[in-house]
Amino acid sequence: MSKSMYSHEQIIQAGQFTPEDMKEILQRRRDHNRLGFAYQMAFVRLVNRFPAQQPLEVLPELLTYVGLQLGIKTEVINLYAQRQPTITEHRQAITLYEGMCRFEKTGRQLLADFLFNEASRLEQTGPLLIQAKRFLKEQAILYPGDEVLRRLVANQRQAARDHIYEHITKSLGQDARGKLDDLLETKDAYFTPLHILKQPPGRPSPAAILRLTTKLELIRETGASHIDLSWLNNNYQRSLARYVRHRSAGRLRRLKSERRYAVLVCFLHQLYADTIDFLIEMHD
Repeated sequence: MSKSMYSHEQIIQAGQFTPEDMKEILQRRRDHNRLGFAYQMAFVRLVNRFPAQQPLEVLPELLTYVGLQLGIKTEVINLYAQRQPTITEHRQAITLYEGMCRFEKTGRQLLADFLFNEASRLEQTGPLLIQAKRFLKEQAILYPGDEVLRRLVANQRQAARDHIYEHITKSLGQDARGKLDDLLETKDAYFTPLHILKQPPGRPSPAAILRLTTKLELIRETGASHIDLSWLNNNYQRSLARYVRHRSAGRLRRLKSERRYAVLVCFLHQLYADTIDFLIEMHD
């Protein structure tokens, strides 16, 4: 981990000790123990996890700032790094002093519930990871390993997706599902109805207006425009709609039915609203 990951202001904020902190630090005997204890305390405040032990993970700028406050040379951290039992003992003391808890004890289920709700409005992994870390820090729960966090995000992201797909599919009757499937079939035509729906509105003209009104009628016939999606975040709807826009009919046919119906409904919902906007603009 490089020092460039954190600004000077972040280093100062995390590493500045109060009189109470200094009292706790000075309970440790010998300079190397005091420096190591203080460094771990500052590190966990900055990163929300303890530094790796073998070898000891050192942020030079943070260590320098801690050493300056204590009046201890930073070189003695090398002696501290060799004392694994002491490092572990200090971690336990710091966890108690900071009022923090380990992820495995209480954090996993709390984070899983939080991520499920967040994944119902955010689809991308990156923003979900950011939200997960923010939540853990606010709850005073130490970060788990990156792989554990990514795996939990992926699991809850998939669980939220499955819930959304199932919820939308259950709102469709058998007739509506058949009409959605028909959008992906060419039958006797050269193009699928979905391909026609994806075509841009074109330049303003009577013929273009007629195409847009035909598009609206085709969407209404599927019944998708009548499905209530007010419970689903609009950005998430648009994300699912984009999936349809950039996939072929053949690719969509190969999706599991619940996912296929869900993305098609979101696509048609968004397309219906956009088509009305185009129609009004074109008429004007």
